[in-house]
Amino acid sequence: MTTTIQQTGKAWKGLRAIGCLSCLGGITVIATGLGLSQTDAPRVIAWGMGGLMLGLPVYVVARIGGWWFHG
Repeated sequence: MTTTIQQTGKAWKGLRAIGCLSCLGGITVIATGLGLSQTDAPRVIAWGMGGLMLGLPVYVVARIGGWWFHG
């Protein structure tokens, strides 16, 4: 007898990877911005926060979507 196990769809995994990479990139940019001069740091940190604030909801929605549709 064959038992089929549903796996999370590739679209949800891809979205989760994009969200995770965006968060990690944002954190990296923020860490880089902390070592810069006071004139450049706010702009660089703002870009990092933007990446983090866009990536986190994408990651959360992908996790919820994967759970909702595949348990």
